[in-house]
Parts: sequence; structure tokens; C-alpha cells
Amino acid sequence: MKTRFTAIGLSALAALVGAGVVWAAGRPVTPIGQISAKDVGAVVAISGVVSDTSNFSAGFKFVISDATGALPVTLFTRLYDEIDAPARLNVGALVTMTGKLNQYKGALELAPARLSDVQIGAIIAPPPALTQTTGRITARQGERVVISGTIAKVEPFKSGVKLIVDDGSGPRRVTLFNAVRERIPAGDKLTPGARVRVIGKVNVYRKVAEIAVALPYDVMVLESKK
Repeated sequence: MKTRFTAIGLSALAALVGAGVVWAAGRPVTPIGQISAKDVGAVVAISGVVSDTSNFSAGFKFVISDATGALPVTLFTRLYDEIDAPARLNVGALVTMTGKLNQYKGALELAPARLSDVQIGAIIAPPPALTQTTGRITARQGERVVISGTIAKVEPFKSGVKLIVDDGSGPRRVTLFNAVRERIPAGDKLTPGARVRVIGKVNVYRKVAEIAVALPYDVMVLESKK
């Protein structure tokens, strides 16, 4: 979904890119809309705003949007862990990414290889997350939400853990896959009784709505019993 900050915040950047005066890692930045399957295998640079985030077993994905289009960028955990301030790499951040263009399951994606390929700028008015106010999750599939509450239970599973978070109006299940869980600041304090703030996306799993966390810094421990 294209957000307001993308269209407004990138207008000046788009003009520079079109003029061919924006450079990254020694090469000109390419407008995303000009990148196609014919470029697979080439190293390209893009600049834009992080408009979406997710994770997979070996790392994280960031959708980068400019005024011409959007492109997923894959950062494996090895590279993500080298970033000095990874908390800045989140929805709303202005970034420049350089890497090899790949095609995975028919979709194009960019894969940076070195720390110098990842340049993180300022946050440009990120869209507000929707606050859940009742125990029953009423937001739609894929919608970003924010909740604050107390961990009532921690349920480990093969690929991570599920937190049962209750703000007094009812429990909500929060899913943390291992790529996220292992990198949460003060993650060892995610125990029953701890108060947390969580940003994530609504996901329906086996007909039950839960909140799936994309990045480690989307979880904040507000108060801990440890």
C-alpha cells in the first residue's frame, strides 16, 4: 500500500535521481520503476523509503519505495548484525541500497553484500500504527498495529516463541520467529510478568488472529521481573 509519506517525502529525491546526480557506492542510483528482469544479475543502487518489513529464517526483508515503484531488499542476518544502529532501519527510514538484483520465485529483489551497500538516513514521517484497544484483534490481515501489555505466558515452538500479551482487556498472541527473538534488546527479559510494547502485523493462523513481529526493534521491554 502506498503511503502519503512516500509520495511527498521522495519528490525531491526523485528529481535528483532523474537527473542522474544521486550516487551510491560509486554508481548512479536507478529509479525503481526502471528496474526489470533484464537487469537480473547486475549490481544496482536504489534510494527510497522503507515502506514494509518482514523476516525469514535467515534474515530480514525491507520493501523500498520511491516515486516510481517498490522493490524488496534482502538482508541476511550476517549483514544485518553488522549495522551500527539497526533500530534506524525500519518503516519510514530514507535509505540507499546497493546490491545484486536477483529473481526469486518470479519476483525481483535486491541483495546487498557489504555494510557499505546499506546507507540509512533520517526517518521521514512514518505512518502511524493502529492501536488495539480490546482483547479481540479487530484489525484486518496485514494491518500494522501496536499493543502494550503484560506477558501472561511464553509458548516456545520450533521456529520461535509466542507471547501471550494482555493489557487488561484480553490476551493477544504475538509471534516472534527466531531471527527476531534472538536480536531483541533485553530479549532475555521477555518472561511472564514483563510489560512490553509491540509493533507488528495482523496475521490469521489457523483461523486465529495474532500479531507477527517483523523486526527485533519492534519489541520494547518496558518493565521486567528479572
